[in-house]
This record gives sequence, C-alpha cells and structure tokens, in this order.
Amino acid sequence: MKQSHQIIPEYEQQCVWMEAGLVNYKLCDKNFDCETCPFDCTMRSQNKTFAERASEQYHPVVGSDVPHNGNDAYEEIINQLVTPLKNIAFPSDRLYCSSHTWIQNRSDGTMRIGIDGFLAKMLQPIVGVALVQSPSRIESGQPYAWLIRDAETFALYNPIFTITATLNASLTAKPSLLTNDSYDSGWLLSMIPSKPLRNSSQYLTSEEYQNVVNIEIEKISQTLNSAKQKNHSLVGSTMYDGGKRIENIEQFIGEKRYTKLLLRLLSPH
Repeated sequence: MKQSHQIIPEYEQQCVWMEAGLVNYKLCDKNFDCETCPFDCTMRSQNKTFAERASEQYHPVVGSDVPHNGNDAYEEIINQLVTPLKNIAFPSDRLYCSSHTWIQNRSDGTMRIGIDGFLAKMLQPIVGVALVQSPSRIESGQPYAWLIRDAETFALYNPIFTITATLNASLTAKPSLLTNDSYDSGWLLSMIPSKPLRNSSQYLTSEEYQNVVNIEIEKISQTLNSAKQKNHSLVGSTMYDGGKRIENIEQFIGEKRYTKLLLRLLSPH
C-alpha cells in the first residue's frame, strides 16, 4: 500500500481563501495581514457577497435615481410610488364624496357623476365599465356602476337618491376614458336628484376633499411599508431577479393586497 505524502506542512498556517475552499493551495506569506495582500484584494473583488452582487445587478426602479442600498432604496421606491398620488388635482367646479366620486351641476338641471383622479389612478387599467339602465331609480348607497379590472369587478355606490338620466355610452367602446380623463369625457352618468343637495359633510369642496385624500395616501404609505417589513423577498426578487422594474403600487404589494386596498377605497362610507 502506497503511503500518501503530505504536501502542506502539518503546522503551516493556511491562507483564509484556502480555508474557505476557494483555492486549492495557498500559504500566507503576509503574516495574515490581509489588508496589504494583493491576492486577498483580487479574491475579494471576484468573490463578493450576495448583497454586493445584488446591489450591482440592481436596476433603477420607478426612476433612475434610486439609491443602491437597503432601506434607503425601499424608502425611495415607496416615495416615488406615492408621489404621483399627491400631485393629483381636484377641480373646484364640483363636489366630492368619500366614495371617491364627484358630482357636478349641469346647466340643464341634471348632475353628472364620475370618479376622482385619485381613484382613476389607482384603478388603471380598466378593461370594462357596466352601468345601470336609464332611467333607473337608485337609492343612496346602492351600486350604479361596475368597473372591470383584470379578473376583478368593483362596484361604485351612489352617494345620493337619484334617477338616472343619461349614460356615457362612450365608456362601452373605450372604458379607458374613465381613468384617462375622469373629469371630462370619462364621466359615468347624468342624474336627476330626488332632492336638492343640501350642505352636508358628505359633500366636500375640492379643498376639503384634498384633506380626505391625504389621509388615504398616508394609509397607502403605511401599507407599502408593512409589505416591505413582512415580506422582503416580494420586493427583493422583483428588483434583483432579472432587473424587473416596479412600475406601480400593485407590483410592490402584490395583486391580492392591492385588490383588498381597492375594495377598502370603494366600500360605502
């Protein structure tokens, strides 16, 4: 039987990269002063941690100025997702309801109803709109429109007791009008109110309504932060796996959470 020969002296200290199993044979000739060792410098540049490699492969998400480090990157992403909601305008020529709908008096004595820009932004993309028949009597708190988004359908609830007068037929052929031009050509229907609108906390001016929306935006920010804390892999894999861009809030928190968020926004208040 042949005896094996020990190549490395029994008491010889080995290079840390040999102990790590990344090189077969390397003895230290720098007295283990790794900071001055050119071999160590080269190996560290080629054998980076997962976090370092992921950071290098990270593609800008929702913009080109996202920082490339941990929590700062998450915070910047959340900020960029929420900022468009903060910049939405609410025209002052109509009243608003907490159900994210607006009501506008018309010169013919009717009132138009539609969704606000905030809800329009959140609902994109819409693939279909279904409206009640006209004429129809709709009690306050009853549904009058159904919005089809992917496989989900969301109902809109009437803020006042009314009779429908005219439906926006354009939405049948082009439902995207609802979200792309929600204050003008994307209106839903015109109606004849059973009673004149009275001053009530239910009907808000654009300035008052902005405060309501600000509260909703804060809740959405909390939802985004909660999703980040509960499931880092949800966002991490999206950012790092192939560099897929996060374009909207739904991609950040996932379809199920986003559907729940929309249902909360549309629930009768």
